Amino acid sequence: MIKITRIQYTLTFLLLISTSVSFAQKVFSVKTDHRVEALSIFYTLSTADTLEVKPTPSTYYRDVKKYFKPYNLHPSLNWYRNLKNWDGPDMASIGLFLSQKYPFKLIIQPEVNYVRNSSVDSFLYHFNAFYKECNVAKFIKKHEADYQKINIKAEFVIGESGILNDIKAFYNSTSTGEFMMYTDALCNHGSNAISSSDKQFAGKIISKVGYIEDKSKKID
Repeated sequence: MIKITRIQYTLTFLLLISTSVSFAQKVFSVKTDHRVEALSIFYTLSTADTLEVKPTPSTYYRDVKKYFKPYNLHPSLNWYRNLKNWDGPDMASIGLFLSQKYPFKLIIQPEVNYVRNSSVDSFLYHFNAFYKECNVAKFIKKHEADYQKINIKAEFVIGESGILNDIKAFYNSTSTGEFMMYTDALCNHGSNAISSSDKQFAGKIISKVGYIEDKSKKID
């Protein structure tokens, strides 16, 4: 399940710093974006053995390790590992600014430089090779039901928390907006806001949220 306190903190922080949109009714969605998830998998497989903060133990992380074990030494993963520095865990956020289908291309210029340690073109060249040669699309498709369960649970927790009523009272307005959360089931570093002035994201407050907790007893 997703920890309630983490979601409340993320919602409150993002909404208080964004004064252009107010919430007079329950308008929010929790989603898994296949591009963001693919990038998170790439980042996790490249760095998890070295970084002190590991992905949250879960049956999903177990499946990631098992499925991608034959590809552990893929050239694209080794390329990223051998960079002088790595990007932050918010790197996967650039997925929202890519084309919907492989081969992925940058189609919207993000306001944040998510890829900081190589050119975006070089990064996408290696990421696309990893995506195709390691059958990432097949893995994500296989786990669509898992993503849906996570998202439904997150929406339930948000609704039960009552925080949207607090937001409504804070703004005291009839204006409407949309809060969009993109879950990152492998991220145990925290959450990050995603900002963009592109018309595609007009009226939306967007975040990528980690801190996924899996209470299954069958975790490796």
